[in-house]
Amino acid sequence: MSRCIPLAVALAIYSAIALLPLPPQLGLAMRHQPAIALGLVLLTYPICQRWKKYTGAIELGLVLILMALPLSGLWNSATSEYPTLMAGLFPLTDGSNYYTDARRVLAGGSLNVVSSSRPLFPGVLTTLLAVSGQNLQWSVAALGAIAGIALWVLIREIRQTLGTPSAWGSLLGVVWFYRRFIGTVWTEHWGLTLGAVAAAMLWRSIHRRQLSLFLGGLLVLTLGLTARAGAFLVLPALIGWGSWFFRELRAGRVAVAGLAMVAIAFLLNQAVLNAIGRPELAFSNYAYTVYAQVVNSSDWRQVLIDHPEVAGLPQPALSQQIYALALQAFLDQPLAVVQHALRAWLTYLSPTAEGLWGFLATYGATPVTTVLLGMMYLLSAIGGVVCLREFTPLQQITLVAWLGVLASFPLCLRGWMVSPRR
Repeated sequence: MSRCIPLAVALAIYSAIALLPLPPQLGLAMRHQPAIALGLVLLTYPICQRWKKYTGAIELGLVLILMALPLSGLWNSATSEYPTLMAGLFPLTDGSNYYTDARRVLAGGSLNVVSSSRPLFPGVLTTLLAVSGQNLQWSVAALGAIAGIALWVLIREIRQTLGTPSAWGSLLGVVWFYRRFIGTVWTEHWGLTLGAVAAAMLWRSIHRRQLSLFLGGLLVLTLGLTARAGAFLVLPALIGWGSWFFRELRAGRVAVAGLAMVAIAFLLNQAVLNAIGRPELAFSNYAYTVYAQVVNSSDWRQVLIDHPEVAGLPQPALSQQIYALALQAFLDQPLAVVQHALRAWLTYLSPTAEGLWGFLATYGATPVTTVLLGMMYLLSAIGGVVCLREFTPLQQITLVAWLGVLASFPLCLRGWMVSPRR
């Protein structure tokens, strides 16, 4: 029971910050200026050093404060941010589809085209709306709190192995990325939540050399990638490395078990789609991205420009036709895919606002964000060198995961061309 008290207190603080009529400038500063989060972390660090016994509870409170402030800024200012939300709350574009479809499911209908291509998050949103009596504000607040708790689970694992500075540095990196999605109804919520839990499980599995936890981490990570499509090639990278790390259990068996976890995750995603969506639309949205990659375009809608005649086709005929056009384009110009990959990697590795740490400049480049960009790229380089020099199992899995992300980057068109900071 005593372990629940810090969680209850942290959630009470989160709710108070989100719901009380605080000056909107306070929350918007947290949302728009990455230095504010850095300042809060630096101010909290001496408190943890003074009361080390309560570090976990203080961390949890810090994480939920970092989540609540951007939400407070939105709700107390009714700020609109295209393409995510209007008047501080109401979802736009993809978020509008997820919200509308969640309410449609509650009314006895099913998910439509956009939501059926990634049904896990609409399913979660449907559940939250059902529990809250279709209260969108409550549901949005719950998404932020759940993501914050998942992030706390991850940084706690990092702190226990690498210390507080490494853990809180990781916290800052995630908060800087996630701040623009707090208060929205986008799939990044569930992708980050499951990703953080999966990373914590994988981290602990290596530290404790526990195969079952490693396999569970692969399962949760795959679910996260189906919720918010991303670096899928990290899965074979982790399975391959895990087979070597747990080689005393026979590498072949570990690889088969890892692949089974991935398959189970996709089956669970399909089960949700079968229950509340349109099964024929699974991953249909990715057809646009595939075509753009094949023709080396920076516009995910390129197929509609090159072949406007397909726009009137219904799903799933539309996605099937786009895949066929992508195959033909590849056969005509196979080197375009190579050019696309090179452009993606150069963008990702460039020390600019369009690269790895580009989300620091989500709300515009300033002298402060420029300094922070330089610091983070420098720290990333130093971290890479340290991982290569010491090469412990935890550092190995970090490098393997990063290489999986790097290999996947050309596949994530929206991640580096359409919206570089996603």
